[in-house]
Amino acid sequence: MRATVDAKVQRRLLPILFIAALMCYLDRTNLSFAALDMNTDLGFSERTYGIGAGVFFTTYAAFGIPCSVFVKRIGAKLGLPFILLAWGLASGAMALITSVRDFYLLRLLVGATESGFFPAVIYYLTLWFAEEDMGLSYTIVMTSTAVSGIIGGPLAGIIMTYLNGFLGIRSWRWLFIAEAVPTIFLAFFMLFYLDGEPSKARFLTREEREWLMNRQQTELDNRNGNHAVGGLAQALRLTWLWLIIGIWLLYSCGYYGIIFWLPLLLKSVSHMSNVIVGFISALPYLCAGAAMILVARSSDRSRERRLHLAVSASVAAMGFFGASVIHTLLGEQLLLLLFCLSVAASGVWAMFGPYWAIPTSILSGETAAAGFALINSTGVIGGYLGPFLVGELTARTGSYDAALGLFGIFMIVCAGLSLCLRPNIGDQTPCQSNDQLPIENHRKYSSPPMQDVEEGERMK
Repeated sequence: MRATVDAKVQRRLLPILFIAALMCYLDRTNLSFAALDMNTDLGFSERTYGIGAGVFFTTYAAFGIPCSVFVKRIGAKLGLPFILLAWGLASGAMALITSVRDFYLLRLLVGATESGFFPAVIYYLTLWFAEEDMGLSYTIVMTSTAVSGIIGGPLAGIIMTYLNGFLGIRSWRWLFIAEAVPTIFLAFFMLFYLDGEPSKARFLTREEREWLMNRQQTELDNRNGNHAVGGLAQALRLTWLWLIIGIWLLYSCGYYGIIFWLPLLLKSVSHMSNVIVGFISALPYLCAGAAMILVARSSDRSRERRLHLAVSASVAAMGFFGASVIHTLLGEQLLLLLFCLSVAASGVWAMFGPYWAIPTSILSGETAAAGFALINSTGVIGGYLGPFLVGELTARTGSYDAALGLFGIFMIVCAGLSLCLRPNIGDQTPCQSNDQLPIENHRKYSSPPMQDVEEGERMK
């Protein structure tokens, strides 16, 4: 029964959630390509663009919890389509900007409308999947982050090249319109396609629905029995938590630095057309997606997190340092630079799986809610700092070399912090203390950051 039900649920839910997440990350990819022409048309400096790319995360953080509560109250069946519709309209409005003020305000609006999406996805998945399957399910959805770069770059290049001037509209404005329209249509499709919870699953038989409802309720009861009460004070006493918070801050800088600046960097070196830049920018994301899946599987099979995380960060550092040195000493060597950026992206994306396996295998209850809030907050800071630092350093030095080198240093520090963690970390049951970490009955997969937060809210 389990194999049949899980297969049906996966076929029904994961593709549509993957597509929705893909549209989410295409928004971030599209901004980096729109900047190729938008910055020139509107007179934006590297500093202005960097601030605008990063300011998104201020409202993304501020509205995350309210949007999550909103989705839980009205249900994911209504909440997810509503979020998609809101951010589709906000993203489409980006085509109307004419000034720096418009740019900043609309980036704030996009951040607010998009903030509840991934917490809502995690909450929705917990209604359907067993705990040991959550990490794999979420990883499938999150490969959209790499796929968005693989397909987003070529699509953006084609749209900006062949629609430029159509109906009197500039290329980069078409890019925002082309993103918004399918997102809005997807919102209405999801409204009729999604089932709110297992008891209302139209694609399952009555027996299958009852079996799934019983399993999910049993898991919820087990978690209620195992979760300890702690909260913020308990989380603040966990030494290892501060280590991974530092890792996530630096990781986010490099991650969003790549997302928002890769096309501009490649354009500055290649001097090629937008369509060519779009296609060659897909290579780093292609490598990143493969590395993300391979390292997550290796980490899950071996139940080892610390070294997987440290090695991935070291690979990313080598890529960033290599790109900086090549650009400094050899100038416009596109193939060598592209190779180094692919190595950097592979290392950065590969960190995702083993990283999230650590806190989700240890934290529980209110301590989990507080711990994940701290981690997510630092990720938001990194999301702002990464694009901002690239813009600021590029404006000051006239080159991307300093920013690439800085990200390399960040990744070296990530590797060092990873090695400071206990060797068996990430292979534990939920516990209350960083002094006693049992190593049996571990959670098997790399689960997402908001899973336990949403579960904790649901159990109250």
